[in-house]
Amino acid sequence: MQGHPTLRGVDRPILTHRTQRATRIRRLLGRIGLMPLAFRLWRTARDWSPRRMVNDYRLRRTASEPVPPARLLFVTSATSDVDWFFRSGEATREAFTRALVATGRPIESFRSVLDFGCGCGRMLRQWRDVEGPRFFGTDYNAQLVDWCSANLDHAAVAERVDTALVI
Repeated sequence: MQGHPTLRGVDRPILTHRTQRATRIRRLLGRIGLMPLAFRLWRTARDWSPRRMVNDYRLRRTASEPVPPARLLFVTSATSDVDWFFRSGEATREAFTRALVATGRPIESFRSVLDFGCGCGRMLRQWRDVEGPRFFGTDYNAQLVDWCSANLDHAAVAERVDTALVI
């Protein structure tokens, strides 16, 4: 089996000139404190397309409940793609549902459910129609908590788990 070329017998691929240059740029941006901004610009440029913008607009207009603004989506998942937000939330809900049913404790059997690190409500919104438990969310980011509190009326959301979230 032919492997990657190695550097002085060390079993690791030789870095290409392009990879070395990218590494140097990342290190420089990190040293001068611009890496977060550079990452956001790179990710936005990489993800942007007219088709996605039209799709996001359509999804926002037809959603049954408010969709977080792009900046909040990006904060929680490093993408502002509304379709990804919906699909990943639905897939995670299905995985949770299957796991809970397999243990003999479907989500409806709980008195309360806490979404610890609820972000902008990607999972909390999935439980809107569930009968039984009360839903709570908490997050360290006050902007995310404020958005959820204002837009997800089926769940109580706070910045800390304290008397505001009596479970």
